[in-house]
Amino acid sequence: MNRCCAKKVGILGFGIVGKSYLKFFSNFNIDIEINVWDKRKLNDSELDLVKKNNAKVFDVKKNSIQEFCNQQDYVAVSPGFNISDIECSKDKFICELDLFSEYFKHACLQHKSIAITGTLGKTTITNLLNQILNKVFDKPSCIGGNIGFPMLDLIEKQKNIDIVDIVDTAVLELSSFQLDQSKKFAPDIAIWTNFYPNHLDWHKDSKEYFDAKSKIFEYQNKNQHLIVPASFLKEDLFLEKLKNIKSRVHFISEENESDLSFVPDITFKQNWRFIFTALDILGLDLEKLKNYFKKNNSFSLKNNLQDHRLEHFATVNKVDFYNDSKATVIQATLSATQKINQKNKPIILILGGTSKGVGRNSLLKDLERCENLKKIFCLSKNKNEFSGIKTYSSLQELLSAIMQIVRPGDQVLFSPSGASFDLFKDYKHRGDIFKKLVLELAN
Repeated sequence: MNRCCAKKVGILGFGIVGKSYLKFFSNFNIDIEINVWDKRKLNDSELDLVKKNNAKVFDVKKNSIQEFCNQQDYVAVSPGFNISDIECSKDKFICELDLFSEYFKHACLQHKSIAITGTLGKTTITNLLNQILNKVFDKPSCIGGNIGFPMLDLIEKQKNIDIVDIVDTAVLELSSFQLDQSKKFAPDIAIWTNFYPNHLDWHKDSKEYFDAKSKIFEYQNKNQHLIVPASFLKEDLFLEKLKNIKSRVHFISEENESDLSFVPDITFKQNWRFIFTALDILGLDLEKLKNYFKKNNSFSLKNNLQDHRLEHFATVNKVDFYNDSKATVIQATLSATQKINQKNKPIILILGGTSKGVGRNSLLKDLERCENLKKIFCLSKNKNEFSGIKTYSSLQELLSAIMQIVRPGDQVLFSPSGASFDLFKDYKHRGDIFKKLVLELAN
């Protein structure tokens, strides 16, 4: 790949992906200079990693992001860095997805890639597909992308003769940030679960967000597959894209009446339809999976992957507490509320977080139709996040207020519908603090 032979390769951002870039470029047997730029100050272990790989860290006080890019022959961009305002040739920028596309295929032609994106459901589908391929069908696979291994680390694993034989399929969860920068990535199977406005504090509008997601199929060929919900046929943005799609398109209907009673109750039925379609495309026997589920009632998501997703973690004085901190968009909160509403018990709902540029007034209107909704509280730095709802800036204070009105038989649902970065490190940190405080109150 010619661009990797450049004299200077800059790494923009030194998080998980930035570190994988460093390892990847350091393994090239050519003379290149690797430079790193990050808006934050690197810690000692990160500085040691840079030094060990003979790279250099640019001082952000002396070099702006524009100046850094100008001094590089090529720039490897970490997801989440918006390069639209940087004034230089777009051919200078490279991304992990395109490097993965080139080198994963190049290293072992029989390997397949399944890529999953969407506003909701992609993490669950990614993990379940990986688990089923490994456990049920003995098809060695591993997870990468937004979760699991950084994609470039999967390439490195192929160089180990002991691992080549045990990695058959890469199952990738991809965000709009990762897809947005791609110029050629084409998975063998692309799954797009759904589309709702999101990340509009980063993408300028819903169309730009949609276009970024569309990169999951844009470069596919006629022998590859795209799986999308049938509801996309009502989306003008998708219908416009449909004219130029080269891959085979499979539509998933929500009204499908096929018998799904045999599947474990660990995710929504719609997610299973995407999974079954992908397995069928791979030529795997779905009857084998059905029989497996019948014999293994304990089948569940591994590694606490259900944590923070409508997680029933405590019952205190006959009050059920649910942690749904992963709900960072309004549709996730609505789904969670509808799910526990079926228990026909009063619901105390906790909203909050940052909106990511998406208006949430419609959420309150939709929640009015929930007949068991008893009270709504809000956790946010912004006192005006939800009009007419009491807002608290600390979880401890909010939970104390809830304890004043909660009664045996109630359900307390923590499903913010917004991002966590106003008060917490991430959604996991937010969920962990919520669970910790509830359990302390219980004791």
